Formats: sequence, C-alpha cells, structure tokens
Amino acid sequence: MRPESTVARERVRTLGLTFLTLGMIELAWVAFCLFGGAILAITGFIGHEMGKFLWLLAGAYGVLALGNLPLALLHVWAGWTLRKGSGLVTAIAAMAACLVSLVFAMYCAPFSLFALGHAIVVLADAEARRALDPAPEASR
Repeated sequence: MRPESTVARERVRTLGLTFLTLGMIELAWVAFCLFGGAILAITGFIGHEMGKFLWLLAGAYGVLALGNLPLALLHVWAGWTLRKGSGLVTAIAAMAACLVSLVFAMYCAPFSLFALGHAIVVLADAEARRALDPAPEASR
C-alpha cells in the first residue's frame, strides 16, 4: 500500500466523521422541533388566546422536523459508510443534502457549509476517490 493511499483513506475517514457529526446535530434539531412543536400544540389546545397562531407555529416546526429527518439520516449513513472506507455515491448525495439542510436546519447552516466544503476538498482528490471505489482494487 502506498503512503498516498493511506493519507487518502484517512481523509475519507475524517470526512465520514464530519458527516456523522452533522447528522447527529441535525437529529438533535429534529428532536428540538418535535418537542417545541408539541409544546406549542398543547398550549394552543389548552385555549390560549393565540391558539390558532400557536397551531400554525406547531405545524411549521413539524414541517421542519419531517423535512430534516431524512437529511439527518442520510448524513449519518454517509458518515458511517465513509468511516468504513466506501460510499462514494452516498458521499455525493450527502453533499447535495448539505445544501437542502441549509433550509431545514437553519442553525446548522455554518456546520453544513463546513461539511460541504470539506467534502469538496476531499473528493476533489483523485486518490481519495480511488480509495472509495472498490472496483480498481478488485481488478488488481
């Protein structure tokens, strides 16, 4: 094994850790949205004077949670596969999900931009892409 290949594999594993961290932060955001939406819905149900507005806010929190849940799970899955040393297509899908995550997980935007930039830098390296592609290794 060449040293460049080892360095590329470690870069890929680090990218996996970045995506895992982003996914966990987004899962925390989903939990926050669900909890906050439930509190707003209960408050609106009790008969608060702004009940209809609170129900609208609870629905908005629900949309944010449901919209971000698949993105968070994709980031966790991409991070897991990258840590194992595979998953080029999943990594590219996770990069696209970073852009969508900017809308659904607004407070995660700085970390999502960092993860996107980190993925671009790592996957721009041909050696790192080769480390993720199992086909050339099997033909040797």
